[in-house]
Amino acid sequence: MLLACLLALTTFFIETPTEKIKLNTSIAKTCLEREKGLQGVAELKEHNAMLFIFNEQGYYPFWMDKTKMPLAFLFLNSKYVIVDIKYGVPYSKKIIRGKHPYQYVLEVNPKLVLKYNIKNGDKVYQDKLNSLLN
Repeated sequence: MLLACLLALTTFFIETPTEKIKLNTSIAKTCLEREKGLQGVAELKEHNAMLFIFNEQGYYPFWMDKTKMPLAFLFLNSKYVIVDIKYGVPYSKKIIRGKHPYQYVLEVNPKLVLKYNIKNGDKVYQDKLNSLLN
C-alpha cells in the first residue's frame, strides 16, 4: 500500500538553520487515523511523512510492532518546534515518547534527519498551517 493511498497528501516544510525541506505529508487527526499510522506501509520515501495531531500537548505513546520500516519521530510542541527526536525499529514493541510535552508528531524516513542534520529547535510549517492543524 502506498502512503498516498492512506490519506490525502499536504505539503509541509522543515526549516533548519541552513535548509528548507519540503515534505509530502499525510495527516492523522482522528483516533482511528493515529492508531493505524504507517502500519503495513512497506517504504517511506525520503520526502514523505505522516503528521499526527493531538488536541493538546502531552506525552502520547507510539509503537512499531506492525510497522515494516525504520522511522524517525519528530516531536513538536504547540508552536510546531521540534522538541525531541527518537528513532523506531521495525516490529519493536518498545513504547516511543518524547521527553518534553508535544502536540504533534511527524514521522519521517530516518535518512532525512541525518541528511539534513535536523535537530531540536528546527521548525515545521505549512503556508496554511493554522487552518489545517487547528
